[in-house]
Amino acid sequence: MDKRSRRQRRRRGARPYLVRQELLVGAARAVLARPLAAWQHGELEELVGLTRRW
Repeated sequence: MDKRSRRQRRRRGARPYLVRQELLVGAARAVLARPLAAWQHGELEELVGLTRRW
């Protein structure tokens, strides 16, 4: 029988908000690594959307 509380058992895995933040940071870095002239309008809109989430 597991003697930990329900709250402690729930915290065992990776926290979803940290995973989401790492994905957002990775996406932003990938976009920013390219020269500005190579960006397309849709990508600029996505970048604006990413920054609004932070």
